[in-house]
Amino acid sequence: MLDYVTRGLHLIPGSPLDEYHQLRYKLYIEQEGWDVPHIDGREYDQFDTPKASYLLCRNDETGRVIGGVRILRTTDPYMLKDIWPDMLDIPAPEAEDIWEGSRFHADPGLAPEDRRKALQELSAGLYELTYRFGVNKLFFVMPPRLAKSWFDSGLPFEMLGSEKHFNTGPAVAGWLLCTLEARELAHAFYGRTPEIHGLEEALEAAA
Repeated sequence: MLDYVTRGLHLIPGSPLDEYHQLRYKLYIEQEGWDVPHIDGREYDQFDTPKASYLLCRNDETGRVIGGVRILRTTDPYMLKDIWPDMLDIPAPEAEDIWEGSRFHADPGLAPEDRRKALQELSAGLYELTYRFGVNKLFFVMPPRLAKSWFDSGLPFEMLGSEKHFNTGPAVAGWLLCTLEARELAHAFYGRTPEIHGLEEALEAAA
């Protein structure tokens, strides 16, 4: 199942968003060895502000968070503009219909098939979410292997710069084209239209 949440009151101990930050610590600090801010077994950075929102994937039976992605509007501070503008072959956009996704991952402790399913559900959810909000493009910085998976899926994706190398490995910048056609292709490719809890409330609040 998928949840769409903002920070606010959702960031309390034991909440789904709190579990997401613990997962980020587990993956990026413990497994990948990133040198990024963390506290009490939770990974945060300067973009985890009240402006951020999150799409979380939870286990259907236990409700435990098993993956997620952070979403930033490009009219607010975001990673590609403020940290890695040199990764782009274009000026970093600032537009209501262009968002950035980051910290996209699933629990590394899951069995490979369960991890794949969680990432697929999040991917389908991103196309549904962006379509419903009228977003046309979604930025990502990602490993080349993930960019290849988007190309191989047949979903619309554009590279926006050449490969860069960091201490954590190679990365590329690109964006998903979040059209109605892409939404329908994503639902067909991933097998279903995802239900996103909290989406209708967020749309009403944004209206």
